[in-house]
Amino acid sequence: MSRPLDYLSASHFRLELLCRFLASHEPMDSISVQSCILVLKSDLPLNIADEEDSLYPLLDTRCSADDNVPLLRARAVEEHQTYKLVATELAAVRDRHARDREIALRNLLAKELRNHMTWEQEMTFTLARKSFDEADLAQLSREFARRRSLPLSY
Repeated sequence: MSRPLDYLSASHFRLELLCRFLASHEPMDSISVQSCILVLKSDLPLNIADEEDSLYPLLDTRCSADDNVPLLRARAVEEHQTYKLVATELAAVRDRHARDREIALRNLLAKELRNHMTWEQEMTFTLARKSFDEADLAQLSREFARRRSLPLSY
């Protein structure tokens, strides 16, 4: 947790692995579906909280108006809401007769997540890397660790 921006990038990498699995056109067995849902219910909310409650507020204080942080933040929040809704709908699909709907939702979720992670990596994380100093990174580390109930002393 000592390198919070790298941690967010690694979190995006884990989500990309999930996207590869979701985007498969093969039906998933119940264990696979439950594994995906577990990631969506545990890892994804932490990633969203890291960004919405820590990263973007800190960017607001460190960047100039030219950096358009409020616009970046609004886009992130909107996209987070979109894929939370799709993930919730996917988790609710349990009927074996709804395989087409499940596959469509899995592909939609993978697409939404990938699009979001791509622009966030290119825009937001790049801006954070150039804007944050060591104290800012330490603050993010503490907040990320606290969110996960991990010990961290900075």
